[in-house]
Amino acid sequence: MLSKLKTSVKTFSEKHNLNWIIDNFFYSYQNPTFIALIALLSYFSKVTALAFIVICLLNCIALIKYDDITPFIPSLLSVSFIFHDLAFVSFTNVWFYIGLIPLAAALIYHVIRFRPEKFRFGQLFVPILAVTVALFLGGIFSLSPIEYWEGVPLAITIGPVIFIIYIFLINYIKPRKDFDFKWFFAYSLMSIGFIIACQMMAYHLNDLNTYHLGWGNINIGSIMFLISVPATAYLLCKAKVLLPYLAMIFFMFLGALLSDGEGVLAILAVFTPLLIFMVYKNMRLEKRKTFSVYIYLIIFVLIALAALIVASGKLPSLINKLYVALTNDNDRTPLYKKAWELFKHNPIFGIGVGYYDDSLYEPIGDCLIRVFNFHCTPLHVMATMGLFGLIMYICYFFVRFRILTENRSRFNIMMFFSFGLFEIYGCLDPCEFVVMPSMIIATIVIVGAEIMNDFVKYKDPLWHNPKNAILKNKPYTIAPKQNKLVKLIYSL
Repeated sequence: MLSKLKTSVKTFSEKHNLNWIIDNFFYSYQNPTFIALIALLSYFSKVTALAFIVICLLNCIALIKYDDITPFIPSLLSVSFIFHDLAFVSFTNVWFYIGLIPLAAALIYHVIRFRPEKFRFGQLFVPILAVTVALFLGGIFSLSPIEYWEGVPLAITIGPVIFIIYIFLINYIKPRKDFDFKWFFAYSLMSIGFIIACQMMAYHLNDLNTYHLGWGNINIGSIMFLISVPATAYLLCKAKVLLPYLAMIFFMFLGALLSDGEGVLAILAVFTPLLIFMVYKNMRLEKRKTFSVYIYLIIFVLIALAALIVASGKLPSLINKLYVALTNDNDRTPLYKKAWELFKHNPIFGIGVGYYDDSLYEPIGDCLIRVFNFHCTPLHVMATMGLFGLIMYICYFFVRFRILTENRSRFNIMMFFSFGLFEIYGCLDPCEFVVMPSMIIATIVIVGAEIMNDFVKYKDPLWHNPKNAILKNKPYTIAPKQNKLVKLIYSL
């Protein structure tokens, strides 16, 4: 008996060595969970320097050890939310460099050491380049040199920075064969919803009137729920135990409610029934009955709450508040009119992203990059980049949705919801023009869907061998098919 126990212990210790522990951390729920906890600790304890350095050093290990940057995704998604005050991101802050310099060195090492044998352009290569050209052409004939150069930092972050992130991700994400990339990806997106919901609650408990979460305004925070809720719904489709994921979705809805973002709440209210139907249709057959019981229970609770509201006589005031919330444009109408006027006077290339009007809009909180917000993505594009920019953005928009609809897997369906709700909200707030966190997270969502499309096409497009990543990381043997419309867009 004792010899068998010793043998078992020896076998377990041989199998579960330090290498296994590290792999199990970076390629499981532990990674995004740990990053989320670090982000919350940093935010509430104001130990931003420590949190930033820990996250950077942790990712240095992953970048040096693996030929795959999948373990880097949770940090890239959540890093924005660790900052209680954006003053930390300063050229004079020594702690910022203590974390950033090792991370930059690890990134350079990874790019060189694990470079792909064949460079992948990806489907968004041309569209992002086209948008970048439109950004830099905007205002070139209508702004003064000083005003134009004030818009250059924003143009760089939305164009070249997003382009570099996309190329890096599409070439260096190489999921293992025995690894559920889709589950890990969705769990990482869920974790950012959890972080924001916790921050929203703290915001209300402290009764703050700044309309700012430290790293960004409260509206940007609420947008994250539109991405996280469908991602959590995907996890619900695959889950053996439903209650934790249902509780997480409820927690995110509570966070959205506390954000006072009428647009986000309206979008979630309209699309939740469709989301519930898609979850039911795509979930495990043996879990449908349990899921139905939970939904009936939620409906019963909502009916009971409605009955209590009616009995208390608060229904008329609640309806009035709802009517005011839905009909109030929050002073957006003057911005819309201004955008249209600017477009009419600068129809080809627009007024440029460097344009600013202090009489109409005052930025809330400290901004690293000055942005004049027209509060509507289409109008914002028309005003700042004219018809040329609008055409480029339509192409960009189309190609991204084509990626999401290329196959109808459960994962792509939920990513379609995430990105679709994000773009719908763009009609109230141009989230396409906020690089951190909005555009980085939206780009990561598209890259995740594109990589999964490749798995469907080629069965195993990304060969992975941790022992010799360079030799085994073979290039694609066939090119993805493109229909005539996509070729036409690319030719633009």
